[in-house]
Amino acid sequence: MTLKTIKEYVDVLMENGEVSFRAVYPHPMIVRRGADEDEDGPNYNTVLATRETLAKAAKAKESPEQPLEVYPIRKRPGAPFPDRVGVGRTRNADVCVPFPAVSKYHAYFSASGEKHCITDAGSKNGTFVDGKRLPAREEHELSNGNGVSFGPYHFTYYSADGFYGLVERRAQGSKD
Repeated sequence: MTLKTIKEYVDVLMENGEVSFRAVYPHPMIVRRGADEDEDGPNYNTVLATRETLAKAAKAKESPEQPLEVYPIRKRPGAPFPDRVGVGRTRNADVCVPFPAVSKYHAYFSASGEKHCITDAGSKNGTFVDGKRLPAREEHELSNGNGVSFGPYHFTYYSADGFYGLVERRAQGSKD
């Protein structure tokens, strides 16, 4: 599955309008936050720094943010466990997060009406909501905008309405 960026969703909204957008994307999403914040290993690099390399590094930090990857929270066709949407690093996970610190079957999302929950599946590196580690196999209700982390990888959870609002705000900003 190829991931789309927020920019690509903005383009879809601007091209097709709200009704079509909401019909195509009726499910919640998680959006990967600052990849440079991920703690997959040491986040330092020892180099001989010159004024020129320091100036380039400062300029890079001023550049527009990285494209934000969007992961739809939806069931993969033919996948087992129809009551949940599994998250893991394997390609056959409903939501494939292919990073080394994510367990093969890390966590899962479930829904009951408008209530959406996340449950850690006993992962090695843990599932966190707003910085708090979830106990394994205990359901935790999510709200729009919650920070969700799978090990050191950070995402923001959006309900379908919340995601539409995010994309709409970005679309309004791109018209200026």
